[in-house]
Amino acid sequence: MHVATQSKLRRVREFEDLLAKEAQALFLVSHMILSIDDWKWAYAGPELPIIQRLPSNHGFGWMSDNTVACILMFVLMSRKRWDHPEGARMVVTSNAEGLLECAVALSEVDRVTDLTIVCDRGYTSLETFLRCT
Repeated sequence: MHVATQSKLRRVREFEDLLAKEAQALFLVSHMILSIDDWKWAYAGPELPIIQRLPSNHGFGWMSDNTVACILMFVLMSRKRWDHPEGARMVVTSNAEGLLECAVALSEVDRVTDLTIVCDRGYTSLETFLRCT
C-alpha cells in the first residue's frame, strides 16, 4: 500500500478514535442496549483512500462497522474497514471482525458495565462465532 495512503488511513483511525472517545464519554452508560451493524453507503469520491466494491451490486464505497446507542440513536463508534493482504491479493476486513473489534473496544470502557449488544442474524451463526473466538 502506498505510504501516502497508509498515512491517510492512520489519520482516519485517529479521527474515529477521537470521535468514539467523545461520544462514549457523553452518552455511554451502564446497562445500555447497543446495536452494531455494518453500513454500506455507495460513494466513490476521489478523496477516499480506499474504495471497495459493495456487496449485492450496490456499487462502490467504503464500508464501516458502527455502534449505535439504541434509545438515543447516537453513533458511539465507527470503524472503517480496511483492505489487508491475504495471500497474493488484498481482501476487505470481514463484518464479523469489525463487529468484534467494536464489541471488544466497548468492553474495555472501565466505567461501564452490563452492556447488551444486538446485531442482525448475519453475525450470529455458529460458524461466525467459532471463527471470531
